[in-house]
Amino acid sequence: MIASKVIKCSDHNLYETYSNNYIGRNDFLHRFVYVLGQINEATTIAVDGDWGCGKTFFVKQAKMIMDAHNDYISVDNAKQRKKIRELWNRATKNKDYGEIRPQVSVYYDAWMHDDDTDPLLSLVFEIYRSVQHEYSFEEFPNVIDILGKIADASTSRNLSGVIDSLRSKKNPFEELTERQALASKIKEFLGSLIHEKGDRLVVYIDELDRCNPNFAVRLLEKIKHYFDNDDITFVLSINSFELQNTIRNYYGSEFNASRYLNRFFDLRFSLPPVDISSYLWSIEENIDHYPVARYIIERYGFQMRDIAKYIRTLNISFPRHMTFDGRFNATTYSFCCRLIVPLMIGMQMYDITKYKSFIEGNNRSELDFMLEIKELSNWITWFVSKENENIDAQEQAHRLTMVYNALFSSTVQHSEQTIGRLRINNDIQNAVKEVVSLLSNMAYYNDND
Repeated sequence: MIASKVIKCSDHNLYETYSNNYIGRNDFLHRFVYVLGQINEATTIAVDGDWGCGKTFFVKQAKMIMDAHNDYISVDNAKQRKKIRELWNRATKNKDYGEIRPQVSVYYDAWMHDDDTDPLLSLVFEIYRSVQHEYSFEEFPNVIDILGKIADASTSRNLSGVIDSLRSKKNPFEELTERQALASKIKEFLGSLIHEKGDRLVVYIDELDRCNPNFAVRLLEKIKHYFDNDDITFVLSINSFELQNTIRNYYGSEFNASRYLNRFFDLRFSLPPVDISSYLWSIEENIDHYPVARYIIERYGFQMRDIAKYIRTLNISFPRHMTFDGRFNATTYSFCCRLIVPLMIGMQMYDITKYKSFIEGNNRSELDFMLEIKELSNWITWFVSKENENIDAQEQAHRLTMVYNALFSSTVQHSEQTIGRLRINNDIQNAVKEVVSLLSNMAYYNDND
């Protein structure tokens, strides 16, 4: 099966993408790691970006760099650690960043835990598990006591617990005292975990905006109440627009979610866009097969995840072994596969309503942007003109309209039409639809072909 090379956050992909700067974000990544090293107080940071823009990649690479510079953290690949340090030194030698302080970093996927009973319990346990690596309860016997206290505190928050508490006329200051004691206990516990491995704890919380609203809100508020610690930095990778929707789903549509989130975040960083050219070359060596691909990606604002999915779909659709049997003209088929099909696939991903209008012959304007790009305009001119024929921009646009109508308009006769070097008939119309469906007999699913 055709696969995307750089889409999963495997250790190998994180390292290769960093060492070759495939995404074009290394300067920003280095600056971010440097900023983390300057923080000396309780701080919560938001790394903001659209879904699929590579936030997980970014924070995991930051963690990778930090781990490589902390000798107290064991790594599986000593050569890779050395290489990461060399890359850092080379990239930052003229920026006075200095050495990276030894910080303990933990990655917590909130979405993987959003069905847990209590976020505080799972977060503390994940920190403990990550820091200890090969942990034993005997080494830190108080972990059982602390996790037990968290579980008890969590259980008492349910409705029956609240009612029982009210009926018993429990002293309201008693619960506050218990909460403060628990916060103190957690602070002491985390301090004991990182004492031998660094001078600060950095907790990366990812995918919070995908969690159910109840879990997301409780996690934010638990962090605020129990982790206000000058030795801890929280980094939350979020889509702020979607997270605000999550907050409103919990508190109500009229709730000021933006103001609410400002209570939690001391700093906000907006993730810059990827270098599309570098990224495309990293995931597809034969990107020249699709001269229009980059422009479609930019036109529809595709993020990293979208780009990988888009290129994968193009690779499946693009015919490697063309057998025409005289049914249609090879030049016409090449034109459609290299220019029209990539546009249709991109449109499908971006807006299915726009795509439906296009294939029904009612949205020719989606082709217009190609005429404004010299590379694509030259391609189109060659295809829609006859040999040794020169046509001006107006005639070029007219012939492209003829091509669109011949392919998609229901009002045009379905007999073969010749437009420049192109010959369009029913067979080519059907072939285009088959290619986009990914079920044509020339679709390409096998990496070993």
